[in-house]
Amino acid sequence: EAEAVVLSDAFEMDGHSGKKILVNRVGSRILSVVVEMAGNKLKIKTARDSDKTEREGFYEFEKNKKENI
Repeated sequence: EAEAVVLSDAFEMDGHSGKKILVNRVGSRILSVVVEMAGNKLKIKTARDSDKTEREGFYEFEKNKKENI
């Protein structure tokens, strides 16, 4: 599931210490995946259900994506 989010057109927000949080739907879940760059590779640090702030940002991203189609 985490890999599906990373490989998708996910909503991206800044995390702590230079990490990025990628948020997208996986089935019926909205999943947040924390990633960081290690040299030229992207490393998945953790994946979890999105919190309220992440979901709100994702819903806005999703709404804007639909409006631009």
